[in-house]
Amino acid sequence: RARIIGSASDVALAEYVELYASLPAIRERYHIVYEVPFNSVRRWQLVVARCLAETQGGVSDDLPVPPQGESRFVVMMKGAPEVILARCIRRKEGGEVSEIDDAFINDCQSTWESLGNEGRRVIAFAHRHFNAPSDTRFEGEGAGLWKEGGLTFLGMAAIMDPPRPETAQAIKQCKEAGIKVFVITGDHPTTAKALAVQIGLISGRMENPNKDWTVVTGDQLNEYGKEEWDALLKHRYIVFARTNPEQKMTIVQECQRRDETVAVTGGGMADIVLLDDNFATIVSGIEEGRLLFDNLRLSLAYTFAHLWPEVFPIMLTYLVGVPRGLSQIQILSIDLASEMPPAISLAYEQPEKDIMKRPPRSRKSKLLSKSLLFYSYIIMGTTMTCGCFLAYMSVFWYHGIVLTDIVFTAEQYWKEGADNFTTASGNITLNVSEQLKIKGEAAAAWQITLVLAQVFHLYNCTTRRISILSHGIGNVISVFATIIEVLLLVTFVYTSGPQYILEISPPPAHVWGIAPIVGIVILVYNEVRKYVIRNHYTWPIVKIIKW
Repeated sequence: RARIIGSASDVALAEYVELYASLPAIRERYHIVYEVPFNSVRRWQLVVARCLAETQGGVSDDLPVPPQGESRFVVMMKGAPEVILARCIRRKEGGEVSEIDDAFINDCQSTWESLGNEGRRVIAFAHRHFNAPSDTRFEGEGAGLWKEGGLTFLGMAAIMDPPRPETAQAIKQCKEAGIKVFVITGDHPTTAKALAVQIGLISGRMENPNKDWTVVTGDQLNEYGKEEWDALLKHRYIVFARTNPEQKMTIVQECQRRDETVAVTGGGMADIVLLDDNFATIVSGIEEGRLLFDNLRLSLAYTFAHLWPEVFPIMLTYLVGVPRGLSQIQILSIDLASEMPPAISLAYEQPEKDIMKRPPRSRKSKLLSKSLLFYSYIIMGTTMTCGCFLAYMSVFWYHGIVLTDIVFTAEQYWKEGADNFTTASGNITLNVSEQLKIKGEAAAAWQITLVLAQVFHLYNCTTRRISILSHGIGNVISVFATIIEVLLLVTFVYTSGPQYILEISPPPAHVWGIAPIVGIVILVYNEVRKYVIRNHYTWPIVKIIKW
């Protein structure tokens, strides 16, 4: 059988006809001379066809055989049952034609509503034969020959267009994510409502006083003012039935006026294009968008945290004159070498378990928020700075030098050509090579603590809300990035070439134990912070600690 191409409804009808008749044979009996395509405003399609010679002998609708110069034509209409039935004055059943009465209209209405409640799209059919000159053009002056009324009702067909199996799960995810879902369709309200129930968008229980859904028609929207729109759009889930493209645009505009972010998918030129024609793809796109936003924030939070520990030793040198804890070249080695792989690895972080259970963020929400800067600069930056300063001072303490001994000594000591340095107690005197060695050890201690503290911080930055203990370490790239970071650090500290360039020396072994202490502080703070965000999100402090 030849493949049929066209709209889903037309293909379904054609395939149904082919079960009982030959489509090519039917088409050979008629020659289409005029057509009015279907649209969602008028909700019907009309075809005017010339009945060919071999069919004109069959009298239709008690018409006489057309005289010389005339032909038999037929108007065929299909569309919404209430629209088609309103244009009919007769009905044909079992070959007999009779007048349409109220009982028949009520019977038809109950039928299409019953089928609609099953989620079936109902299409009605009607026709009318007439004679007209063979060369008639059915537009302009000839348009009156095919008036829409006076038709004979032929029957109705119910088409089942079941939703994809994954649609219900996608709708459930949207609900959990706090996303409003509206269905806008040209179908009858009963059909639209039934389909919405099937996909889990609405419950179908009208008597529920707390229901957050409703069903409205396009005709109702035409009567709505601002107050009615306000009341309508308070519902989270709405089924718009018997709507046209203009009303669809109105719905979008009314949502946007209420500061909603709107995405529309469908058959319109302005709608989102889905290559697989699958609603679940929209949900996947939303999840990917949330993941992208999350991972960018994770990377920013991680990267900004090491800036204050890099600036502080410079400020310390200029303000109180202690030997510099980090040189410019050390800062470059951290920013352009050690920290690059971990920062990039956060782009590959997997989504948190609750990523699609959060409410949508505001369009005004900034990627770089005040709370994120507070977290990175004030909390993490200060924590790491304290750890780095402790490691830095521990080197001097290791050599018997206290803080007061090195205050305001950077200008005169700790550099090439410096005089011998003697502590305030007079117990220790250092020549220039010893000064440079201790200064190099202290600088290495600062760098070691900063880089290793960032290793601990990296894994705390893999989530914003979920505990790292439950999220786990599933990002293999971050593991390799951490290994690279540590290997680079060891290379810088223990190989002669980088030591000479960075002006550092291998520090005492105890220095390596300070970073884990800083890491524990980072872990405890973040776990408490995330716990409060998850379980006490109404607390005022959440606005400060949540980023």
